[in-house]
Amino acid sequence: MKSRIVLLLIAIHSLLLALGGIAGIFVFSFIVERPSEQNTTEFSATIESVEVVGEGKDAYGLINTVESDEALQVFNIEIVADMDSFRNLSPGQLIYYRIENTWLGEPTYVRAYNIVSLRTSFSEIVTLDSYNNYLDSDGVLLYITCAIFVPTLLFVFIYCMHTLKKKTKSQMQS
Repeated sequence: MKSRIVLLLIAIHSLLLALGGIAGIFVFSFIVERPSEQNTTEFSATIESVEVVGEGKDAYGLINTVESDEALQVFNIEIVADMDSFRNLSPGQLIYYRIENTWLGEPTYVRAYNIVSLRTSFSEIVTLDSYNNYLDSDGVLLYITCAIFVPTLLFVFIYCMHTLKKKTKSQMQS
């Protein structure tokens, strides 16, 4: 009796995790919009301060502007940005940046906005293409992970259900 409950719980969890993986791929592929000129808004601002926080792929750029209390963040800066141009940004310089429209009008507790493009009059620092290429490369990892785990989880579900069926059948015969 106890082993059947354990098998049933494993089967249910395996099925739920597999369905979650499939839903994740669906959401990532069809619902999440890639930033574009149509679904972002460009702003301009004057730099107050610039810094790179962290190292490697966890590093992000932080820009404080004269016009706003909210900081501007560039996640995964070493991947999406021209680092030389970013480090050459200086206080008083005018920048142009894009924010996804979904983040506009967020409550005032938002202390930083993720920007998807950044430029000056002279250089492109983060382009929509570089940002989207990063998102696509991140999506490949999701696809690979799901391609491995979803079939495995479905196999576990089928195996558990088959074993439960056999146990129930043998118990009914005895």
